[in-house]
Amino acid sequence: MANSKLAVSLALIVLIFAGIGLVSAGAITVTNSEVNTGTAPTQGAVTYAENSSACPPAMPNMPNMPNMPNMPNMPNMPAIGEISGVSNGTEDFEAIDVAPQELPGGTYNYRNYTVKNTSVSYNGSVTILTTGDVLIENGTINTTNSDITIISGGDITVKNGGSIYTADAPTGTSGSITLEAAGSVDTQSGIVFSGNGYASGGVLIKAFGSNTITLFATTLWTGNAELDSGDLELWSAGSIDANSSTSWTGNSINGTSGHVAWYAQGGDTITLFATTLWTGNAELDSGDLELWSAGSIDANSSTCWTGNSINGTSGHVAWYAQGGDTITLFATTLWTGNAELDSGDLELWSAGSIDANISTSWTGNSINGTSGHVAWYAQGGDTITLFATTLWTGNAELDSGDLELWSAGSIDANSSTVCWTGDSINGMSGHVAWYAQGGDTIALFLTTLWTGNAELDSGDLELWSAGSIDANSSTSWTGDSINGTSGHVAWYAQGGDTITLFATTLWTGSGELDSGDLELWSAGSIDANSSTVCWTGNSINGTSGHVAWYAQGGDTITLFATTLWTGSAELDSGDLELWSAGSIDVNSSTILTGDSYIDGTSGHVSVYALGGSLKTCCSTLMTGSAVADSGYLELLAAGPVTCEYSTLITGESVSGDSGDLTTTSVNAHTAIDNSSIWTGNAPSGNSGSISIHDFAPRPEGGVITVDALTSWTGDAAVSSGDITFLTGFNPCEAVEAVEAPVLTPLGALALFSLLSALAAVTIVRKRR
Repeated sequence: MANSKLAVSLALIVLIFAGIGLVSAGAITVTNSEVNTGTAPTQGAVTYAENSSACPPAMPNMPNMPNMPNMPNMPNMPAIGEISGVSNGTEDFEAIDVAPQELPGGTYNYRNYTVKNTSVSYNGSVTILTTGDVLIENGTINTTNSDITIISGGDITVKNGGSIYTADAPTGTSGSITLEAAGSVDTQSGIVFSGNGYASGGVLIKAFGSNTITLFATTLWTGNAELDSGDLELWSAGSIDANSSTSWTGNSINGTSGHVAWYAQGGDTITLFATTLWTGNAELDSGDLELWSAGSIDANSSTCWTGNSINGTSGHVAWYAQGGDTITLFATTLWTGNAELDSGDLELWSAGSIDANISTSWTGNSINGTSGHVAWYAQGGDTITLFATTLWTGNAELDSGDLELWSAGSIDANSSTVCWTGDSINGMSGHVAWYAQGGDTIALFLTTLWTGNAELDSGDLELWSAGSIDANSSTSWTGDSINGTSGHVAWYAQGGDTITLFATTLWTGSGELDSGDLELWSAGSIDANSSTVCWTGNSINGTSGHVAWYAQGGDTITLFATTLWTGSAELDSGDLELWSAGSIDVNSSTILTGDSYIDGTSGHVSVYALGGSLKTCCSTLMTGSAVADSGYLELLAAGPVTCEYSTLITGESVSGDSGDLTTTSVNAHTAIDNSSIWTGNAPSGNSGSISIHDFAPRPEGGVITVDALTSWTGDAAVSSGDITFLTGFNPCEAVEAVEAPVLTPLGALALFSLLSALAAVTIVRKRR
């Protein structure tokens, strides 16, 4: 009887301790599940460790985002200078409705100078100086093989078929033409040109009167040449307005072609409407084409280019709008010529915005050299806008040119905008880099960006925003490399906002050696939604690039219907890492690293939610198979870890060990529901272990709840991995200060029963 009562008493002691809170608080609940370790000579164990003394792992430190480069400074516009000197003449020259006149060369001083419905020819170099205006209307001024200089104290007007030209010079240099006006230069249906020659002369027009150079249905050119063709320059102290006009420099058979340069220095505008500008083709170098405005440049339905070079370099195209306004391109085409050696660069510089609509810009191909770069700079805090616009750099025997957009504000690319760098036959392809430095946004809608394929390395593709990056229905990639490495894709949103991907595809090209990395860096969140796909290319004889996403602003990485992977590789396949300073939510998505199919390891998958929860729903996370070791898979969160209707896998290893699989919550609870978790087989080594760890503050401690889980570790030639469910405390002091017990009602009842039983035992013993 006493023994029976003693047994009851011992049981009641347990109830007492439960009543005062001293029995294990942390809980592991596993229901409706199959948990097994793989077949092996040494088979792994399944362990349930509640309230263990283990400590939670230290949270890793997220890498720091790189700093955005600084925008280059715009060059300074050359000065127009001063007018060369005007006449003190008091008499007018008038040749109106008379027979053609022939006059000797020399210097002439007049008050006004008029040629109308006739021609005046000078048999030598001529300088015409006026105090007033010059008018050439349906008339002609020309010389035979000599220069023409007209300096007006008023305006110069050439209209209604009027022309000024110098004759051809088959064995010498054709004459140059210089027009200078203290007021305006106005040409309407006019023609001004220098003749062909062994070398051709230039055309120089200057308007000093803070007004305008106006070209309407006008043609300006310099002649073709055996050696060098002449330059064509317009200088205005005000604006330059060209409408339905054409300007060019002549071709060169055995030399260089001249440049085209227009300067509007009065704070206003260069306007091109239905206008064509170009520099001639050349045996050696073709000329540059430059527009300089102290205000805006507005090009509408116009075309500008530099000529081809047969055995040299083609000229550059450069436009400078320095007055805080805008460069506007509408239905406009800009390019630099093809070249035997290097093709020219194409640059737009604006102190304000750049707006390109239904336009095209490119640099020429290079047969035996490098192709030029395309670079646009909007420095005034506004925007670069691309709508239905195409930009590219030419293909090249050696290196193809870079393509860069720099904005002190935003960059907005919309509707069938396409930008790329050319292919390289025996060198490297250029990079694509966009910089939005003003705290706003890079927006891509129906936009395609890529870098060219290359014999050696293909170029990188980078987007840098001081605010957000928003990509919708867009595609970006780096080219394949035949005998080198493919470029990386890297996007940086530095302003505390978001990288958003909707129906967007990003990848890096395949490489003979290594394929490029794919990285997204956000000072806020990263949100990938609806058929977004991101991957790194395969490597034929090297390693494939990694995929790494970093959300540093305390917010979230969200994946919905998204696929991420790293390419397969001859050696090692790349890692795949997600880092969030807040939470990570993976829904209906797939995350995996590529296989290593010859002689290496497959990459790991690491998902770190450093400031919040980590949840997978209806998703698959896995590491690739490998000849050597397969990669590990790690989920780590500061908050709860939830896995619903998901699959977590590490790949098989042919001759090494398969990777471990770990999920850890360091400060909350873990819940796994209707999911599968396993590690790959290892027919020549050890299969990976599975560790489900949960830590939480006292007094409750970690809690793991598992329902409908299928989990196993792979079969192995040596040892199969363990499966461990472990709960613990955070923090995990080795010795805890124990508070005074609190007697609960259950404890009080148990204590009363225990005391009664002990009393009964004592009475029985005394009776004996």
